[in-house]
Amino acid sequence: MPYMKPLRNLSFVLTSVLFMNASAFAGCGEIEAQCLIISSESTAPASCSITVCANAIEYISNWSVRDGSTLSHTSSEEKDTITINGKPGLKIPYDILKENLTCYGTTDMSQVFCAKDVSL
Repeated sequence: MPYMKPLRNLSFVLTSVLFMNASAFAGCGEIEAQCLIISSESTAPASCSITVCANAIEYISNWSVRDGSTLSHTSSEEKDTITINGKPGLKIPYDILKENLTCYGTTDMSQVFCAKDVSL
């Protein structure tokens, strides 16, 4: 039975995959992008670094803008949290934006941060 050992190894691997937690199937990506920052005084482009991590149950996006601004979006079945510079923020719906644009704003809309679609 020379084929039994490879079959036993294959069944072990398949069984291990079945028992893995969904969060084990994850991916992260980081991009350097040109963000658009819109405030009541101006609209200006700014260099930013965007990190996105996602798995079967959670999505995390962190933006670091060259001017020191930060944005964080965490979404899972239990919660959906957006912060801009440590304060509550909101995601601006796609249907009011230009195509292929991801935007977040402060709750009073005094600042809006946009970048081309941000995904893995």
